[in-house]
Amino acid sequence: MSSGTNKFLTNPGDSGILFKGAESPSFCMRDKFDSAAKHINEAQKYIEEPQKSTIKAQKAIHELLLAQYALRDIINSSDMPRTERMRLESQSVPDSLCSVAQINNGILQISYPFLLGTYSNSDSNDSSATFIEKSIGVMTRNKLDLFLYEHPNLAFPDGFLYLIFKRFIPQNGNKLLVCDSNNMETGAITNAVSQAIGRSDNAYSMGFVYTASVDEYPHTEVTLIQASDLPEWHRYMGT
Repeated sequence: MSSGTNKFLTNPGDSGILFKGAESPSFCMRDKFDSAAKHINEAQKYIEEPQKSTIKAQKAIHELLLAQYALRDIINSSDMPRTERMRLESQSVPDSLCSVAQINNGILQISYPFLLGTYSNSDSNDSSATFIEKSIGVMTRNKLDLFLYEHPNLAFPDGFLYLIFKRFIPQNGNKLLVCDSNNMETGAITNAVSQAIGRSDNAYSMGFVYTASVDEYPHTEVTLIQASDLPEWHRYMGT
């Protein structure tokens, strides 16, 4: 999996229109940029640790959401074109934490290097749970917006769609098999997908499949397909 090197860290001087001139607002924006880069760097440390875990992934998400807040302050204070705004927001999330790709016999697939299902719907009053829910929703939407912009020919048929959530659980993670499949985190991703593609997730438009299998490393795949392609995914859903 890619280390997710980010242009904010490798080339912080490439800031375009954000820091032109020596007026005080520019210095204020520089502080916001430094704050965003700091949080992205902290997230990268969690991502690159050899022993991955759901807890480390949550810490990475936490740092990335803080970075998102700082970046939005920068973006909202400028006359940045919408396309550049999408690019900045998407690049604040390393591909090693969330990535989107086109697939065969389907529309797109979103990959996460951690398990969804840390919190069930009964944890909705838990502040940590709601923070993680918002974090996952924000980063998924940002990744999807740029991906869809860069793939204008990607077709979203008018017919019924399915969203398949598949968790890959290590041998020693069997206790996660009994966690609610439809939980706060999957709900946040569903909303992000629905908003990004402009389609309702009601019972007339979209169905859902929740499944899991054993694998060496914990990760999750979320796949969007047409209903007509569902037979092609039966083996995937069952193993």
